[in-house]
Amino acid sequence: MSFVDKLKARGACTPAVEWCRTQPDFTTAWKCCIEPSWMMWHLAYNGYNLRRLIDRLFEITDKFEQGSDDWDDATSMADDVNDSLSEDEEELNRANTASDLMGMMFRSAKVEACSMIRSHYPEIEL
Repeated sequence: MSFVDKLKARGACTPAVEWCRTQPDFTTAWKCCIEPSWMMWHLAYNGYNLRRLIDRLFEITDKFEQGSDDWDDATSMADDVNDSLSEDEEELNRANTASDLMGMMFRSAKVEACSMIRSHYPEIEL
């Protein structure tokens, strides 16, 4: 079974699966990914503790606060997740939603977030 088939069987989202099809292997996909929510999903699926990582993601998004009318909504969501973070799936989904929203608003924040995730987890198993 290919790494793409494994991700699909685990419930990875369609865009992630389709993008992974363009990658030669999982290691390359991890090193080249520019979607922090996909990386966070994979880490959460594999049982990694994400509390510290999510705190760091919020620090990155703080740098991009100015210039967005949607920022109050995004930071409110981020604060709620940070204040009540648990390891249940709903909270992880909220963290991914916050990461996605902030990432959509600021592409450079996404790139920096992925770099930061990789700095914490340079090599992981499928």
